[in-house]
Amino acid sequence: MIWPFRRRNAEEKRLRETEETTQVTLTVPDDAPGLQEAIDAAPDGARILVRPGRYRESIDFSGKQLTLSSEDPRDADTVARTIIEGDGNGTVVNIVRGEGPEARLMGFTITGGSARIGEAAEGGGVTVRGGARPVIENNVIHNNCSELDGGGIYIDDSAPTVTRNQIRNNAAAGCGGGVHVGRDSVRSTGYEVEPAFGERMGRFLDRSMPRTFQITASEDDSEHAFRDEASGGFVQEREEEERPRPRVEGNTIVGNAAMWGGGLFVSDEAPVIEGNAFRDNCAHRGGGISVWDNSRAVVHRNILVGNVAHEEGGAVIVEWGASPVLIANRMTDNHSRLGILSVATNSAPIMQRNVLSDNECSDGKHLYLWESHRAVMEDNQVAGDEE
Repeated sequence: MIWPFRRRNAEEKRLRETEETTQVTLTVPDDAPGLQEAIDAAPDGARILVRPGRYRESIDFSGKQLTLSSEDPRDADTVARTIIEGDGNGTVVNIVRGEGPEARLMGFTITGGSARIGEAAEGGGVTVRGGARPVIENNVIHNNCSELDGGGIYIDDSAPTVTRNQIRNNAAAGCGGGVHVGRDSVRSTGYEVEPAFGERMGRFLDRSMPRTFQITASEDDSEHAFRDEASGGFVQEREEEERPRPRVEGNTIVGNAAMWGGGLFVSDEAPVIEGNAFRDNCAHRGGGISVWDNSRAVVHRNILVGNVAHEEGGAVIVEWGASPVLIANRMTDNHSRLGILSVATNSAPIMQRNVLSDNECSDGKHLYLWESHRAVMEDNQVAGDEE
């Protein structure tokens, strides 16, 4: 007798093997000279395998559900040698036509993007718009800039999964030096900032900036934080949500700069920000993370170390009526003038089990709460003391 579950398992295995053998695979540069030529030629469901090399082009997924991958996305040497380099005139990678989770960008170094202010906002390294839901995984996104928002990655009204990337040394003149998540763009004008901050921003935004500029970080930080919660992370209502959430999980976000949100800026969205390492990012407000404008972000189990805000919120700032959930984040050795974790008027975050230690701020208040704030706080540790 053949048990029904055995027959079903055998049939599923046969279907998987058939799908694998029928999947179209194109190799660059063997089957197409460049990445965009391969994308244009590929059908939905195809896999484009890219050999190591420097590909000087900007690309668009063109609405296709395909995998664009280096030969070994998990090998750091392969990723470092498989480079998509923009020409300093726009986004390097565009995923902006409603692509689904079958669209995957894996295992590249993405650099040289320089987004200009135009009819549609875009990021320097990667732009995700139009309700797209791609997976962006195991990439190094560095030395890109934007005249508006999202120096490294710009996400607008979309729900990608951004996981296990190194996002470093990017800059935005507005919001989100590393990553911008939201539906609006804010151009900063008329603000006076300290000379040191202005000089750093200028260095990032100068098109002739040296491509060898680096800020060292531990590459294991985000991996450790992500694995620590892999089996027990913040899962409340994850599967029941009607609208897909953007997810920024398990990344190392280091050495980025912006006016607001040096590492990450979130506005008018409800993303999951989990298990990331934010290190050595710089902003006028919100050195590591800035949460704005009614955002309901879940900010869980992140490490924030060495971030700097020249005004307020060395690690995190919550303002303009935002109501995120901040749980079990660690904030160490961050610097600002007002507060390491700052909550502005009418903002209503829920803050539980966060730890703030060995930080430095001029006013001496590591947790800075404006009047009329509506924060709910429980079991936080500030400067080593129980709340």
